[in-house]
Amino acid sequence: MTTLTIWKTQDNKIQVVQLSDDPLDGTDAEQILYLKTLDFYAGLTCVSENYTGIFPDTDSSLWEWIGGKVVSGKSTVPSIVSMRQARLALLQSGLLSIVSAAIAAGAEADQIEWEYAAEVNRNQPLVKNMKLGLKLSDADLDNLFTLAASL
Repeated sequence: MTTLTIWKTQDNKIQVVQLSDDPLDGTDAEQILYLKTLDFYAGLTCVSENYTGIFPDTDSSLWEWIGGKVVSGKSTVPSIVSMRQARLALLQSGLLSIVSAAIAAGAEADQIEWEYAAEVNRNQPLVKNMKLGLKLSDADLDNLFTLAASL
């Protein structure tokens, strides 16, 4: 299995390095020691020797740290977007008319929420119900909220 290591640069950027899984190249620990001798790695610090999490960005503030070591990447998926952004994302995804029809046929409280709310929170019951009704996965909802935030 391929091992990924995370290194932090002097300017607090993250560098991801894949180690070789060829036994002739040595163990992971031996490869890390070797990398530290190379000019390219001068000034870099290995902050995770076997990383399996998400990669949010090279900005070190987007990573979770414990004791100077990376433990995981923080999610960059927004949890709140404006209603305008949400509707534009649904439109671009071909879901706006489906969602609008489902809300029109649903509870009056949902209709009021859809019509007058300034923002959409992914943890709202309305969003959770739409997710189930449209059979969207967590990744689908993440993609919609990420798209919405970019609009």
